[in-house]
Amino acid sequence: MFSSDKKAKVMFVNPIVGVDEGVLPMGPGILIGGLRQIGHTVKLFDTTKYKIVSGHREGDHGPKEINEKYLNFVPVTEGYKLKPKPMMTEQEVLDQFDYEVNEFKPDVIAITVLCSHNWGMTKLLMNRCTYKGAKVILGGKHIFTMYKEVIKVPWVDAVCIGDGEISLPIFVNRIAEGKDYKTIGNLWTKIDGEITENRLNSLLRLDNTPYPDWTDFDERLFYKPFRGRMYKYGYVEISRGCPFRCPYCHNEKEHDLFAGLGRFMRNKPIKTVCDEIRFMQETYGIEIIKFLDEEFLAKPKKYLTEFAAEYKKLNLPFLIAVRPERMTKKNAKLLADMGCVQASVGVESGNEYIRKEIYKRGMDNEVMIEGFRNFREAGINTTSLNMIGGPYEDAEMIFDTIELNRHLKADDVLCSVFQPYRGTSLRDLCIKEGFMDDKEECEETTLENSVLTMPQITNNEIWGFRRTFALYIRAPKWLYPVIGLYRKWDNTFTRFIFKILSKKYGNRNGVTYVGHGGNGRGWTERLSFSKAEIQEQAQKRKEMFIDYEQSIEFAGGFEDLSQKEFDKVAHKSQTKVDPDKIDIEKLPIFSNNSVSGG
Repeated sequence: MFSSDKKAKVMFVNPIVGVDEGVLPMGPGILIGGLRQIGHTVKLFDTTKYKIVSGHREGDHGPKEINEKYLNFVPVTEGYKLKPKPMMTEQEVLDQFDYEVNEFKPDVIAITVLCSHNWGMTKLLMNRCTYKGAKVILGGKHIFTMYKEVIKVPWVDAVCIGDGEISLPIFVNRIAEGKDYKTIGNLWTKIDGEITENRLNSLLRLDNTPYPDWTDFDERLFYKPFRGRMYKYGYVEISRGCPFRCPYCHNEKEHDLFAGLGRFMRNKPIKTVCDEIRFMQETYGIEIIKFLDEEFLAKPKKYLTEFAAEYKKLNLPFLIAVRPERMTKKNAKLLADMGCVQASVGVESGNEYIRKEIYKRGMDNEVMIEGFRNFREAGINTTSLNMIGGPYEDAEMIFDTIELNRHLKADDVLCSVFQPYRGTSLRDLCIKEGFMDDKEECEETTLENSVLTMPQITNNEIWGFRRTFALYIRAPKWLYPVIGLYRKWDNTFTRFIFKILSKKYGNRNGVTYVGHGGNGRGWTERLSFSKAEIQEQAQKRKEMFIDYEQSIEFAGGFEDLSQKEFDKVAHKSQTKVDPDKIDIEKLPIFSNNSVSGG
C-alpha cells in the first residue's frame, strides 16, 4: 500500500516549548519510524534542543525549573547529569531553522502541533522560513480543533485530522511521485488556493503501528526525574482515545469529530506492547516506562489481568495516569504487583461545585481521599494534578483545593492555570460570559498565566496562588499569613521568606494537618442524610453526568467488566445520553453507602 519507487525528503519539526519540554513525542516518533520503513529520508528540527533566552518563547520557565522552584517536585540530586542546552535567542532559533531547511531542501515539511503554545512557535518558525520548495502538512490535537482555520494559512498545504499513520505516507509518496495529493482520507488539502475537504477514515486499529523512532531527538529528552533521581525513560502507548469528555480538554472535540468512525477506545495487542518495550530496552537502554494512556485503567478486566502477567516478565518500573474513582484497593494491588511506582491523578479542584458543575467530574472528595490512601498503602507514589483559575472560581474555592490536597497526602503536587483551549465547551462558556475574547489563542504555558478576566479574582491573584500552592499544602496552617505575603506581593523580601520556608518544608510529603477549608468546614466531617436528601443529591448528580460517566461502571472502574460488556459501554462516549432515561437506582455511586457530605 505504501511502496513507492521514488523517495522524498521529509523535514519533521518538533515545535515544543515550555510546559511540554522534556518528553519524547509519541506521534512524531511513530510517523518518522513509518516513513523510514518505506525508504524516505527524514531529518528532524527540534526546538527542545535549545534554551531560548529571549523573545516570546523565553526558556526561563521550563517545567523542571519552575516545578522545583515552587516545590511541586523533589529536586534532582542523583542519576544522570543532563548537559546544559545551548543558549540561543528566539531569533537565533528561527534563523537556525531557516538555515537547516534551506540546506536540506525537503520535499515535505511535517509538523505535529499538540497544543496551542506549540502553534505559536510553529507560526514563528514557518513565517521565518524562506524555502518555498516543500509542501507543508500539519497534524496533532491542536490542529483537530481548528483545521478549518489552519488550512487557510498561506503556507499550509494540508492538514491531517485524526490518525496519521496511513494518510501521511500516502501524502509523502504522492509528493515523491509528482502525483495529485488532492484526495487522501483524513486530509484537508489546498492546491492553488482550492481547498478539498476529504472524508475521515475509520479509526486506526493499533495492531501494526510502527515503533517510534527517536534516534534524531535530543538525548536529554530521554531523561526525566523521579523522586529525586534522573532516569532514562521510554514512552509507550497501550491504548488510544479517552473515554471521558472533560469540558476543558481536547478530547471533548475528538469525541464529536470521530463519532461513528469505529471504536474510540482502542487497545494494542498485549504481545505487540511487550515486544515494543523489549525493542526500546535493546535500542535505547531505557530504565523506566511512562505509559501515555490517558486513563490506564480504562480497559477490560481480562485485558488488564493478562497484560499484568506479561508485563511482570519485563521487570521494568512504570508510571501511569489514572482517574481518582479508579484507585480502588484491588486496582492498587494489581498495579503494585506489576511494578507501578507512580500514578498521576487528575484532582483538578477541591471545590465540589467547580469540579462537578463546571469541570463535570462527578467524584466526591472522600472518594479521592480514599483512592490516594489505597495507592499509598500499596506503595505507589502519587502526583496530584490540580488546575486553578477556571471560570467562576474565586480565592475561597482555590483554598478548598489546597485543603483537599492536604488530606490527599500526595507525594508530589502540580498546579497549573486553566486555559480555555479551542474546541472545548468551557472556552465557549468563557467567551459567552465575557471572560475572554474569541481571538485569544492561549499560546502561553499553562503553568503560569491566565488569559481570563473575571470579576471575582485577578490574574495576579491566580499567579500568586500558583507560586505558593505547594507550600500552602506542606507548611503548617499557622504560617498561612506569612505565606500569604508572597502570594500577594512578589518582591525581594517576600521571595526571601519563601526561600526560607521552602528549605524547611519543601521536602515534606503527605502533610497530616487537619483543619477547616475555605468553606468553613473540615474535610473530615461526615454528614448524615435522610433518604429524601440522598435522592435529591442523586438526581442532581445524575443531571450533570455526561457520556462515559453515565455507565454503571463509573464508581468502580472496569475491573468487573468482561470484554463483551466493555464493548457495550465503549461506544457511549460517542453520543449524548438523555439523563431522564438513566435509572438512578442502578447507579452504585448513588447508594446510601456512597453518598457523603463535605
